[in-house]
Amino acid sequence: MNQENQNNKNGNDNQVSQVNDNDHSDFGVKPPVIIPQSNRTEFTKHFQSYNSRLFHVPYCYFLPNDAKQVAQALKYARHHGRRVTIKSGGHSCEALSSADNTVVIDMSKMKSAQLDLLTRQITVGSGVNWIEFYNKTAPHGLATAGGSCPTVNVGGLIGGGGANYLSPRYGYACDNVVSMTIVTADGRIRHCSAHHHSDLFWAMRGGGHGGLGVMVDATLQLHPIEPKLYINSITIRFDVLQQALLFIDEYSRIMDQMIYLNVHAGMKLAIGPSSGYVRCNFLYNGDPTVGDTEFRKFFGKFQSAVPSITTNFNATPISILQILASGPDTPIARSYTRGRIMDNWTGLMADLLVSMFENSTVPTMTNNTDITANIFFEMYFHGGEMQAKPRNYNAFVHRSAQWSTSISLNYQLPANDEKATTHQI
Repeated sequence: MNQENQNNKNGNDNQVSQVNDNDHSDFGVKPPVIIPQSNRTEFTKHFQSYNSRLFHVPYCYFLPNDAKQVAQALKYARHHGRRVTIKSGGHSCEALSSADNTVVIDMSKMKSAQLDLLTRQITVGSGVNWIEFYNKTAPHGLATAGGSCPTVNVGGLIGGGGANYLSPRYGYACDNVVSMTIVTADGRIRHCSAHHHSDLFWAMRGGGHGGLGVMVDATLQLHPIEPKLYINSITIRFDVLQQALLFIDEYSRIMDQMIYLNVHAGMKLAIGPSSGYVRCNFLYNGDPTVGDTEFRKFFGKFQSAVPSITTNFNATPISILQILASGPDTPIARSYTRGRIMDNWTGLMADLLVSMFENSTVPTMTNNTDITANIFFEMYFHGGEMQAKPRNYNAFVHRSAQWSTSISLNYQLPANDEKATTHQI
């Protein structure tokens, strides 16, 4: 058995001595935080997965303050013979931002934000979340496409594409990046744009998290935004969910690109369909008076096709900050999630979704003694400007997508892990 394997076999003591060795001399005036396995409280907190079904035991967490320390983190991992994983906000539903025995480069301290009102651009660190982002830009009447969850971070979202309420008008978050700072595996700090390291710049915008480099910061183009936006919702009965999905899909192909739609449905498994809800959310990214008119037009056509829907027309316009603050921020629970990118809905596809919420299906998902167990469906619009860019504009591959969808089983009892993960959702 080699020395590293012997260290792993003997537990954390030898690993901690490695993590705490004296190779920090060139980290600069403000050294990074390095959290070893022996610091149980901080170590567990920094795993911070939203999915408590999964728990990884990295070699350590390395929290850099700047690009030079990111480069040092890569050197540090090589010195200890460890692979690297990158954590931005920790929102991966399968906790992919960490892995066993790796050096996790945790970007949460990278919170810089520099706003240039002349160019209408902002440069933000990878650890900035989207509520912090809009807090910086919205008071100046500026915004861009970002995340719909307030605690998702910039770094992870840009790598995967990134879309929210503003995307039908402004495109994906990755489409609005004009430059970025990347640290590559060789430790070099590269300032990337369409004119410098353009191949890396192309790949890092929407190409996924494939190990091409660590995004330290990104500069994004901003756009004028109304101080208040019109947002409203429509309540849909479960028994007409299929018809509703087909209508929404059809309407989305002809609507103004100022309009954004999403659909949320949920149900408590211990109770069944009687506990369920379906809601379609509508946002107009422009003059809220026009938004009210467009919503009434949408509702009228919707009600003609699916009579059993309801709404409250007395909606008060609110700011993008208020919208994001009220957005989904899933509580920590054991969960199993599947997602799909879709070009359209068909009757068969809608039927299959509806079947997930039927009484005959519910007992096969989780043990109904878990009173917290629920199934949750989300559907997000991906049309408008998101489809307008050419296929080779950047590395994002889903330019024809009309919708992204996800279905999650959420629960608390570990005994439900096998049922939840083997159910074909």
